[in-house]
Amino acid sequence: MKILAIVLLFTTVPGTQLSWASTLSPEDLAFENQFKEYSKLGVTLNHLPSPESPWGSPNPDAAPELQQFAFMVGRHDCIQPLTGINPNNPEQVLENDMVWLAYYALNGRAIRDEFYSMGGNGEQTRAYDTFAEEWWVTWATVPGPVSLVPEPKPNRGTFSASQVDEDMVMKAPPSTDQEGQEFVTTITFFGISDDGFEWKSENVYEDKSIQTASMSCKKVAGPDI
Repeated sequence: MKILAIVLLFTTVPGTQLSWASTLSPEDLAFENQFKEYSKLGVTLNHLPSPESPWGSPNPDAAPELQQFAFMVGRHDCIQPLTGINPNNPEQVLENDMVWLAYYALNGRAIRDEFYSMGGNGEQTRAYDTFAEEWWVTWATVPGPVSLVPEPKPNRGTFSASQVDEDMVMKAPPSTDQEGQEFVTTITFFGISDDGFEWKSENVYEDKSIQTASMSCKKVAGPDI
């Protein structure tokens, strides 16, 4: 059996290198190089929480409105009074301890917060829509480690938000309760200061009845503490 070997010899001029000719125009090639640089810049994550900055930091390119929710960045210890938990005494008021954590997310262009309690845990991501000029808040909840009566069920949804004087007000689309009754939820953060904030939720039904909940939160850790 004969083996044929083909050897290709390339002769180059000293000091030169072989290269494929680009099919792009000089203008397109310059645009492509600029695009690559912007692409690299777009994936930097220097505003996310880190050991040096546990709460993250606001992105300087984020909408200025991001600071409207900056009051919650850090850790708050909260107390939520509950009624209707004890089946033997529905009028009894019990204090539910909660932990509320918030930090800069999406590379400093949004604020994400999480709350933890014995009855339910949840999270929200708050981002400002610069095109529509309004806040959008997505949220989700799951049951906590202790079953309450009635036990909270996993849920998710969206809120719109706006600043009213010194308060932050969120409104959800119409929803229905376990009995099929429709209501609209409004959540208000008020009494906002460096020390904490107050929170209240109002479910307004078609018959004008209102179901309320409240919470008091004290800041115990954060970027300014």
